[in-house]
Amino acid sequence: MRIENSSRPNETTPEAPQIARGSKRLENARFADDPKLERIRSGRGMLRAGASGPAVTKVQEALIDLGFAIEPGGASGTFDEPTRRAVIRFQREVGLGDDGRVGKDTLRALDGAAPPPDKRLVRSAEYDRLYADGRLDVTVAVGFDERGAHGRKEKEILAGLAKRGFRPVRTADKARLGLVGERDDPNARFFTKSFVDPKTKQDVDAVVRLVAPKAERGATARDSFERGVEQDEVVIYSGHARYGTGPDFDHIESGAGNFVVDPEGNEIGDKPPRYLREALKGRTSDLPKVDQHPDYQLMIMNGCTTENYVDDLRDARAFKGRDNANTDIISTTMVTLTRTGGDHALRFLDGVTKRESNPDLLKDQNMIEFSALMESFDLERAVRSNGTYTENGFLGNSTNVEVPKSGD
Repeated sequence: MRIENSSRPNETTPEAPQIARGSKRLENARFADDPKLERIRSGRGMLRAGASGPAVTKVQEALIDLGFAIEPGGASGTFDEPTRRAVIRFQREVGLGDDGRVGKDTLRALDGAAPPPDKRLVRSAEYDRLYADGRLDVTVAVGFDERGAHGRKEKEILAGLAKRGFRPVRTADKARLGLVGERDDPNARFFTKSFVDPKTKQDVDAVVRLVAPKAERGATARDSFERGVEQDEVVIYSGHARYGTGPDFDHIESGAGNFVVDPEGNEIGDKPPRYLREALKGRTSDLPKVDQHPDYQLMIMNGCTTENYVDDLRDARAFKGRDNANTDIISTTMVTLTRTGGDHALRFLDGVTKRESNPDLLKDQNMIEFSALMESFDLERAVRSNGTYTENGFLGNSTNVEVPKSGD
């Protein structure tokens, strides 16, 4: 069922979650009168990996109804690794220490954030803010692949843009589309089309900045990507995550094309190999150099386990002016297929020009990955791929709605 971003009967628009620090009892009906959870609320005990029972099930159901997938086990009643990761994602959303355990503060935050037990929360980007000036500026960036997949992805995206009615921006249109001064990047290609905002019925100009690596010009593409991060409301990156170090626009053994998010690399997964560490030797994060950003930005990072980027992309100390209210992120929880990158980028572009809710958008993204894995007979990863994409930062958005679970 597609959920539009305006209130309808039986839907409510939730407010941002609050931690009920002074509450004497759990208030959400899904938790009320559970003695184990009441003890945790009062600071006596916690739920952690290995725990089991009805209290765990209730916490799992609350996380799932908030949009934090627990795949493949779901609300099994066992506090497994997927549950721990879902707890961490929730803790990051509400600004708590992300230890993956449900103690009093996490439970109180969950009590305030979760919808009633018969409803689920449908989260969306802040489309009113994205379309506010009548223009949607989007960066679509293709990372370098040593086997040449970036060239195929670039061709797929170009063909997909043409099929969707995008045309190259003409010189005569640049001023009207804001492509002047620093925005008129000579090393990127720009495409545009007009679309109708499904909510207001007003025309919106979509402007796509396509960034793709060229032979021996990784640094040029990297600089264009940085401009996109500074200037565009939506940033879609499709390419290697380079072991969590950041997007990269040239060979893995070169540092020239790297946009460094964190030179130390993965918190989850393998650490960067020696040759990548050597390429980035002496480098610090490039995020502090990005000294401006749109009032609101949606960042979509399609690569292997780009969830590793999230802490840095939401850290105002490193990434100036960023916080939960102005930066939303879609990232991945596991290794993804390089060959599906063009399909993913185009599907994300479709979603942000149609006001799609996250469940609608991410369901298709997961299906793209599932179908490709099934074609490769990688059945184990295909089963897990339903939880490939995850959301961060959307929890307090004004576009979110609570809908009856019976409508699924």
